[in-house]
Amino acid sequence: MIQYQWIVDIIGILAGYITIKVMLKKAGKADYKKIKDIYLNVILIPITVWKFGPAVFHPIMFLKQPFSLLYFSGNNLYLSVGILLSVVYIFYRSRRDNIDLLVILDYIFLALMLFVMVSNLLLWKYGLPTSMPWGISIDNPDFKYHPINIYNLIMVLVIFTWFKLKSIELGKGIYFSKGLIGLGIGKMIISYFSFEKPVFLFLSLNQWLFLVLLLVGFLITYVPAIKNRLSNVNS
Repeated sequence: MIQYQWIVDIIGILAGYITIKVMLKKAGKADYKKIKDIYLNVILIPITVWKFGPAVFHPIMFLKQPFSLLYFSGNNLYLSVGILLSVVYIFYRSRRDNIDLLVILDYIFLALMLFVMVSNLLLWKYGLPTSMPWGISIDNPDFKYHPINIYNLIMVLVIFTWFKLKSIELGKGIYFSKGLIGLGIGKMIISYFSFEKPVFLFLSLNQWLFLVLLLVGFLITYVPAIKNRLSNVNS
């Protein structure tokens, strides 16, 4: 059976792809076909590692039961490795195809925001219990929980609204750098309304990740040397 989550993810990926295609053509970018190809591979690499990673590390089990590949998948560690490989791939393609890295990152961030928007529009995500009137229930209406997906949608809309009000141009690195700051702050706030298990200094693994995103956004935005280095990474 195909999980509903997977269908939603596919819709989100397609929404990001179509958006990138339209925006690149509108901007008249000469390398729009290469950037579209990079986007698809950036999505496929983590999915492939997450899905087939267990078969690499546990080959004997899958040799005995090859059809188990259809219903087994990895955990967050495999997904994290896949994301790291995608980052390396972006740097590699930027240098190989002589494309400004900040241009690639801007369009991929835009696609990521579309993916987040679609995912949170089509899936309910429950957080901690709440007595607020906008709380959502699962089975018993007497017990309500924070609607994390609604909070995520509000975060994305705030980020896009800020881009619109400031007339931010795609391809300058501002979408990515400022977007990471907004994403880091927004997700950090939302994390306090969801189930997070502290792992170090009272922060969960996800919260540390959000802090890293926030830090990277600040460094690219306010340290010109870093921004210039990213822009000239292919030279």
